Amino acid sequence: MTLLSDILIVFGLLALSVGVYGIVAMPDVYLKLHATSKAALLGAMPILLATAIGGGAAIAAKAAMISVLLLLTTPIATHAITKAVALTENRDKRDL
Repeated sequence: MTLLSDILIVFGLLALSVGVYGIVAMPDVYLKLHATSKAALLGAMPILLATAIGGGAAIAAKAAMISVLLLLTTPIATHAITKAVALTENRDKRDL
C-alpha cells in the first residue's frame, strides 16, 4: 500500500505542477482558470486518495468528504469567476 500511496502522491504533485505552469504560461484569463480548475481536481484527488489509503477509517472518511466538497465547489467557483470576468470585460467595452 505504501508504494501505491507514493505513486498517487507523485502523480498529484505532477498534476499540480503542470497546473501552476498553466497559470503562468497561459495568456488569457479563461485559459488560466481552465488550468487552475483542472489542477485542483487532478492534483488534489490522487493526494486525497493516497491519504485515504495510508490512513485509518477516520482519515479516509475525511478525505472522502473533502473530495466530494472539491468535486461540487470547483466547477461552481470556476463558473462564477468566469462569469464575473466576462461581465467586467463587457462593461469595459461599453464604457468606450
